[in-house]
Amino acid sequence: MKKIKTSVKWILLVLFFLFQFLAAMITYWFLRPYQPRLNPKLSIKHWTIINDGAHNSCTDMTFFKGYYYLAFVSAPSHAGSHHSKVILKRSKDLSNWENTATFALPDEDIRDPKLTPVGNRLFLYVLKNKSALAQPYITIYSYSTNGTKWSLFKNILYKNFSPKGLLFWRPKTRDQKTWYVPAYKNDNSFAALLKSTDGITWEFVSHIYNLPGIDETSIEFMKNGDLIGTIRMEVFADSPLGNNNSGTIIFHSKPPYQKYNYSKDKMTRLDGPVLFRIQDKVYASGRYQPDRDMIFAVNGSALSKKRTALFLVEPKKLSYLSEFPSTGDTSYPGVVFYKDSVYLSYYTSDLGTDYPWVLGMIKRSDIRMVKISQNKLIEAGKSPLKPYRETPAGYPVFVILLILNILIRVLVKKKKRKKKQKELEISDYFAKH
Repeated sequence: MKKIKTSVKWILLVLFFLFQFLAAMITYWFLRPYQPRLNPKLSIKHWTIINDGAHNSCTDMTFFKGYYYLAFVSAPSHAGSHHSKVILKRSKDLSNWENTATFALPDEDIRDPKLTPVGNRLFLYVLKNKSALAQPYITIYSYSTNGTKWSLFKNILYKNFSPKGLLFWRPKTRDQKTWYVPAYKNDNSFAALLKSTDGITWEFVSHIYNLPGIDETSIEFMKNGDLIGTIRMEVFADSPLGNNNSGTIIFHSKPPYQKYNYSKDKMTRLDGPVLFRIQDKVYASGRYQPDRDMIFAVNGSALSKKRTALFLVEPKKLSYLSEFPSTGDTSYPGVVFYKDSVYLSYYTSDLGTDYPWVLGMIKRSDIRMVKISQNKLIEAGKSPLKPYRETPAGYPVFVILLILNILIRVLVKKKKRKKKQKELEISDYFAKH
């Protein structure tokens, strides 16, 4: 009976400590200030475009017939919702925006919009999703000749193969004649390269990567026509605590894009990537995790901090250049060029507090823009920065609580000893008298 009471006592003590830890960590998350780390060499200019209280996310941009177009998702949270919608805006100067269209699906979630001009048409590709866990199952498209009147959504047509569950990322072209798109399977089993001349019917080119655990796949053409790209490597899809073996697969292929060389970079798991080229260099923007390789902050963990960051992409590695002002749930940039600058759209949680990813998913997020001189980006790429690391939120909280609990237990034991000593002294006094 005594052993059972002791066991129950220890279980309750552990549960009480875990409750303290969880409460303190959540409080710390809500109060933790954000300290931006911008590369001074880039002279990054940044501002907010959309701040309407919704959870805005998943941006993309393109240029079509005299206008810059911005697409993004507006929803109650990061989770799948039939209340989600894709909002399309356009601008002539990337500063003043007007609404042009809103897209939604009856009783389904819509996400990950991608904009691509193909000939005389502007295409919008989106993913359909039925699950609250955001597990898209098909790609559909709409197109417009003027950016304001759009066709009804239709399923992608495929030539010479019949895939199911292919999820398109961002199509690219070298010659304005043939467009290539990386697409990953919705069960995370492979990524493939497809091509099209009209944006509607797509033909299989090759398997980019044929091992499980992959996700969002992005490509860019190098100056010599070679293809380079990145794959979000999760190992185990949608694991909330991440995985030590996750990271970014970098692939490289020469025309006709049948054989690939691979490298794995574990600096970050590049979620929501966009790749773009300036002269002979390829750059990427996507999600960066500054705290990792520890408990609560394994690569890809929902409990860790997240940033939208900028990288130089080389066949063997990613090189860190800077972060953008970003916290919580963030990333999924779009990119366009205007005059001598590159503009990147992205979304982020409230910059006033450094939320972990999991809290950012349920709170409001804004659409923001950064502007970087192309010349300064080229110069910064010649001397990349060392990726910075931070201590995960749980560690200082855990250490403080541990010290406090030890001190409390020592003080309680000391008080008990004094009380017992006093009782013995009183007992001895009455025994003698």
